[in-house]
Amino acid sequence: MGRAVRQKEYINMLRYVADSEYGIPKRYACGGRMIDEVRENEEYDTLPGKRFFTCKNYEADGLHYRQLWVIGVQEEIKRLTKRVEKAEQVIKRLTKRVEEAEQVITGVSNLNKQIETLEVDNLTVQVADLEKRWGRLNEQVCKFVGSYEAALKEQASGQNENDVMKAAHDIFLNDYQAKFSLEHAWRELRFDQKWRSNCLSRDGVKDKRKEAAGMVPDEEEVRPPGVKACKAAKRKKHGKEAAFDQLHSMLVVKENIGKQKLLDRLLARKDTLSDIEVSLKNKLVSEML
Repeated sequence: MGRAVRQKEYINMLRYVADSEYGIPKRYACGGRMIDEVRENEEYDTLPGKRFFTCKNYEADGLHYRQLWVIGVQEEIKRLTKRVEKAEQVIKRLTKRVEEAEQVITGVSNLNKQIETLEVDNLTVQVADLEKRWGRLNEQVCKFVGSYEAALKEQASGQNENDVMKAAHDIFLNDYQAKFSLEHAWRELRFDQKWRSNCLSRDGVKDKRKEAAGMVPDEEEVRPPGVKACKAAKRKKHGKEAAFDQLHSMLVVKENIGKQKLLDRLLARKDTLSDIEVSLKNKLVSEML
């Protein structure tokens, strides 16, 4: 009797019976296997044909539990319905999150398109502005080159570069009814092939500078050596070349020794090699073979 009481208290402590009162029982306090029982005889609290979920060795001693089939199924349906409702709520939240993510992705793609369009438009505007500015600069500089050549042709004895520049500005003003304001650009382009003046200044220093900047001296034609002379020159080595070859061979031997030592260290390692070390080891092995 005392053993049964202790067993009942232990079972109540574990709440096995309380757990089995909700829905279709999954386990019993006695550890017995669940069966689907159909009452055959009429008893004081049941009618024939009533179904129960109960354990195989049921006894009315408080250690076993019997659940009506209808109640168990109803509670199981309620429990499953609640789980379905929770799953539907989760699906709704996920659907909402997916829609928000799609909106964000669409917004980002639209921003990228706008940025690309702005960059292309800005580059187009910048290129157009640069082309327009370069056209104006090129036109003005070309006109001033003509004025400067005219001033060089009219240069009198004793006049220097400053006098020629002043005369060129006066000629430009008389010809085009406007002052030349791009002298800095002309000074940058004056020695290029397109804008170089064909007339020479009478100033000796300027003549030397122009000749050095604009004229390229003709190279003296040298007769190439013959085939035999080339072969003899290749076979013949001076003292410095022999020393250089010896030094080069020593460096090659030293490099091979260093590679051999590095390969030995990689092969001797017990831990796992990284991808870079594996590729280095394979390269060294292929070079050694």
